[in-house]
Amino acid sequence: MNRTKTRLALGTGIIAATLMSTLALAAPARASSADPVSEDVHCTIILDTKSEVCVPSGEDLAAAVYEDTGYTLVETTTAPTDAQLERAAEQRLAYVLARFYDDASYGGSHFDVAATSACNGSFVWSNVIGSSWWGRVSSFQGFSGCVVRIWETTSYSGSNYGYVANAPGLGAMNDKAKSWQAK
Repeated sequence: MNRTKTRLALGTGIIAATLMSTLALAAPARASSADPVSEDVHCTIILDTKSEVCVPSGEDLAAAVYEDTGYTLVETTTAPTDAQLERAAEQRLAYVLARFYDDASYGGSHFDVAATSACNGSFVWSNVIGSSWWGRVSSFQGFSGCVVRIWETTSYSGSNYGYVANAPGLGAMNDKAKSWQAK
């Protein structure tokens, strides 16, 4: 490479690095998905895309999910109708299936699990609770017609609690969940 091309490449690299660091400093602060252990942080993961978005308490989680993923969160306790499910594919909707809370009686930080289809009573959604939430779940709620079960291991075995739509307290399973299922 001649000197002109080397200088051009170096200059372009320096400009790009400066621009990226300037943009990073100017970006609005949002709790990263890597930091869901902060006090009063609310998170959502969309299972279909593995996209996780977290915001501090008081910020609009649904707006942040839409901004970061293009999905609109639907939070309903009943199962959607067939017509609503058809619109979901067209409108990039993600149904909240379950919400796990740090504290009993649905308090503290929460972690939502969402998907592009809702529960139907037969298909079972399953996943491991993110390791930053192991030993934290003290209550949970089912949404979109889901009933939820939590397990003490990542392999859906051992002690468990559920299938229920709402669990304001978990008894012996308090702060022990490592995996969950919803149907």
